Amino acid sequence: MSTLDVWLEAFDEPIGALETDETGRLTFKYAQDYVTRNGAHALSLSLPLSTELLDERATAAFFQNLLPENNLLEQVIVRERLDRHDVGGILRHLGADLSGAVSCLPEGAPRVKVPGVLDRDYSPIDDEQLVEIVQRLGENAPLPIELRDPSPVAGYQRKIAVALLPDGRFGVPNAGSGAPTTHILKVPETAFPREAFYEANCAALAKHVGLDTARTHSRWYGQYEALISERFDRVVRDGLVYRIHQEDFAQALGFPPRLKYQREGQEGRRYDLGAIGSILGQTESPALAVDEFLRATIFNLAIGNTDNHAKNHALLYDRGPTPRLAPLYDLNRTGIAGGQFS
Repeated sequence: MSTLDVWLEAFDEPIGALETDETGRLTFKYAQDYVTRNGAHALSLSLPLSTELLDERATAAFFQNLLPENNLLEQVIVRERLDRHDVGGILRHLGADLSGAVSCLPEGAPRVKVPGVLDRDYSPIDDEQLVEIVQRLGENAPLPIELRDPSPVAGYQRKIAVALLPDGRFGVPNAGSGAPTTHILKVPETAFPREAFYEANCAALAKHVGLDTARTHSRWYGQYEALISERFDRVVRDGLVYRIHQEDFAQALGFPPRLKYQREGQEGRRYDLGAIGSILGQTESPALAVDEFLRATIFNLAIGNTDNHAKNHALLYDRGPTPRLAPLYDLNRTGIAGGQFS
């Protein structure tokens, strides 16, 4: 049996314990002190606050969805000789670098995620460095060691997480600071050189028609056009950067990543209208959430975005124990090729 402490940045003690038994079975239980604490909220709609052991299937799904979708995951599996389905074992090595407010650390280890102090916890990136970073991302070349992002933000696409500093420059968190980033910089594949432009314009169009959308714009750095997206799960206040807990719809439903599409599930356990309705009904304003989701779905159809799966919608826990719909993100026409967008 091995145990990981589960943390949320907003709390100064672990909120619960994730245990893995000798068969690899995961169980999760909230800490008694957390359940009764003022301001406490559930990790997920699928993991409601309780002093009892929670549903094993929902537990496994929630924490599996936290794992990165990049080569770092493969490297850890190979290096540590882990089974791909050993979520607890993988989190023991990667749990400090999960992309949101959650971290999973060895039992008794000190917290690693704390708010960032903008004038202390970040190293600025000058214009020349930024052009080099974008070029390396565009060429799929390794970043300099001091700028390599260990978090799951660097997924299948070429991305790096950065923080916007008060003087308008971007910076990266100092090593060991535990400080959050505020923006994601993404460089498209060379086969789709204008993808950043199209995605930024899709976001602008969504905002223009009244949809709550993550702030996104594109900018040229040398020969590459990059997409810069403001993270909706961050807030900057009085010179401090805070992480806000969020979960995607797959986590809220207790579905593993492989069930993010409707076609992969089965009756009673798939991403369909009934499942979506059950999520929207548990938000702070269900009627408004239904309206927002329907309009977002129509918008995605109108722009030709058919990759509208469960991990492309999220809930944000920024107003108390009941979540709200997060702003829209990853808006783009599916299958852009040769720079065509018509």
